[in-house]
Amino acid sequence: MEREFGPVLRLSERPGGHTPGISAVLTLANRRVFLKAIEVCHPLSKDHQLEAGINSVLPPGLGPRLLWSDTVGGWLALVFEFVDGRHPDLSPRSPDVPMVLEKISMLIDFLTPSPYADAAAISDHRAYRTAPMELLTGDTLLHCSPRPDNLIINSEVHVVDWGSSRVGAGWLVVAFMVPHFIVAGHSPRSAEALARTVPAFRAASQKAVATVAQVLATYWGSRIDHYPPGALYDYRVRAAHAAGSWAAHCNTP
Repeated sequence: MEREFGPVLRLSERPGGHTPGISAVLTLANRRVFLKAIEVCHPLSKDHQLEAGINSVLPPGLGPRLLWSDTVGGWLALVFEFVDGRHPDLSPRSPDVPMVLEKISMLIDFLTPSPYADAAAISDHRAYRTAPMELLTGDTLLHCSPRPDNLIINSEVHVVDWGSSRVGAGWLVVAFMVPHFIVAGHSPRSAEALARTVPAFRAASQKAVATVAQVLATYWGSRIDHYPPGALYDYRVRAAHAAGSWAAHCNTP
């Protein structure tokens, strides 16, 4: 890697996240870059491969640019341009909320049809296999984890971590945001009202919305016990409860 970028003067690991491997900011002679790396033999290395492919074709302005990717010493390494900023505040009345929704709407507009041919369909994911396919089918490249820690905000919103992306109906990426608004303090009703400010979500049927809310509640609830107590476990619990409250709201007459 140093042949590409020169000597690394400092490496600052970034703890957290949901993916194993290395996440670090590298300070070089004239700039900083962001490094993600995972052992090639790890089952989740396919997510890094997908992320590299998607980032290579993302339109400008949607996420940090992929600068370099290679396999070195049994590790798959991805180097991105560094984006300095903070994670957005999604709580009620936060000025970050309209900025995030505007970016999510932009994702739908810019990524329909999908610019990446090899992403799997959302209907192929085990969580969605029992859902009616006609509710999910579409040709939008979906960022499937638009959590606040995958959004970086400064003068604009940057979307990172595309390794779980799928192809499907564009409104789904807005639906994935609703539980995060609930976790941040919105009621299920107000969180869904925020989602409906995005035209693609507003056009979705109530049946489709209720189906996806229940899918999210079931899926996250089933995965709580996959993690030991800690920050990731706590996040899963909050997300599962939020999705469950949204599902209950959707089924209330």
